[in-house]
Amino acid sequence: RYLYFASDRSGISNICAYDLSSGRPLQVTHVLGGAYSPSNSPDGTRIAYLGFGRDGWDIWAMDLDPDTFRPAAPYLDDRPAAEPAPAALPLESEPYSPAGTFLPRSWMLTYGQDAFGSELGATVEGGDVVGFHRYSARVGVGLTRGNINADITYVYQRTPLPVTLRAYYGLSPRGGLFVSGEPEEWIERAVGGEVGVRYAFPRAFNSEAISLTYGLTHLGNAEAVRADLDPNFPPPVLPEQGLLASLRLGWSWSDAVRTAWDVTPSEGRRINLSISMAHPLIGSQFTAVTGRWNITQYLENPLIQHHVLALRYAGGISGGDIGRRGIFAVGGFPDVSVLDQLLNQSFLGGQALRGYPTFDRRGTQFHLVQAEYRFPLHRIMWSVETLPAYIQRIWGSAFMDWGDAFFGDPALERFRFGVGAELFVDFMLGYFLTYTLRIGIAHGLSEGGETQGYVHVGVPF
Repeated sequence: RYLYFASDRSGISNICAYDLSSGRPLQVTHVLGGAYSPSNSPDGTRIAYLGFGRDGWDIWAMDLDPDTFRPAAPYLDDRPAAEPAPAALPLESEPYSPAGTFLPRSWMLTYGQDAFGSELGATVEGGDVVGFHRYSARVGVGLTRGNINADITYVYQRTPLPVTLRAYYGLSPRGGLFVSGEPEEWIERAVGGEVGVRYAFPRAFNSEAISLTYGLTHLGNAEAVRADLDPNFPPPVLPEQGLLASLRLGWSWSDAVRTAWDVTPSEGRRINLSISMAHPLIGSQFTAVTGRWNITQYLENPLIQHHVLALRYAGGISGGDIGRRGIFAVGGFPDVSVLDQLLNQSFLGGQALRGYPTFDRRGTQFHLVQAEYRFPLHRIMWSVETLPAYIQRIWGSAFMDWGDAFFGDPALERFRFGVGAELFVDFMLGYFLTYTLRIGIAHGLSEGGETQGYVHVGVPF
């Protein structure tokens, strides 16, 4: 009998009903914040609508009683008359060229960290207006050793399988050098490039993607080995050097859900798997196989809304000719500057063995189990007038980390254990850039553990 709709004929949007028998419009609700998108029950006894209140948008429901409907105010059309569209200009088609919009769109000077200490760098990014082409380039100069690090990436996105090209040059400390039977630091120079494709499967309630990448890297010694040789010990053992070609296959899947007032995903899981292979058949001087994986599960407390238990297990294993380099490492967060992070847009993730020095343990295999109980503390939603800075919410977590990186077979008695707590502040800068400030304290309970305090911009896993 009634057709329900939203109308602002009274100056505020309310739910109205059109009486099909009499042809009269009737007003159903009388709210101040507005009522929109009505949906009545099949039996016509209740109706739900979208309303706006003190806490924002919400869904409201009410019983329907036609005796309480009041006559709707007459519709007042105070909108200006539509102007006729101007005559269409003749347009000519021509092949698309990205040249006119391909120049860099952003330049940035950065001050951050490389593998040895502080680094001064410059970054440039750009792409065409349609989005077929995208590129970025970065050059950094280490202030500790004077080393150069460079990286350039180009992505072609017009095909169903976006193609990524990357070239890089850099120095970093590695393992694998033994002098007089003792491990020494090896400074490795890596020069190489990659080409890869990626396909994301269209999904309604989960995401899935698969990628394939081929990389070619030359590994060499950047500095002469300076060590006292002892004739009573075997000669030095050097890490492998030469051309490393690898083929990497990756797969990811996620159905993690984060609702409007959640401080973290509250249900679902994320899975990432990858395997890479180096072999002479694909141009490599070495033979190696490396596997990596991580699984994250989110479980909401059924008794307390928005309280979440987050569990994560990450691992990796590598074997072959270059195993002694120790490609995996676990440890605490690096010491970074919050200001540098904001200027460089460089943020830390959540994978860490907190309570231990950065890169405390290295090896050809690692396992890391993390558990965090996360809970909201206060929803602030505050700013000073219209300044481009806005504090959203404060929330906390209690955590434990358990893991190790090692050569050879695993030994559970060597695994490190750390516990602690963290305070997070979600805030916004520039009206739309969102960040999370992490303030934490951690204590390592095993050998090599320490009490750490840290402050940086980063997001948990």
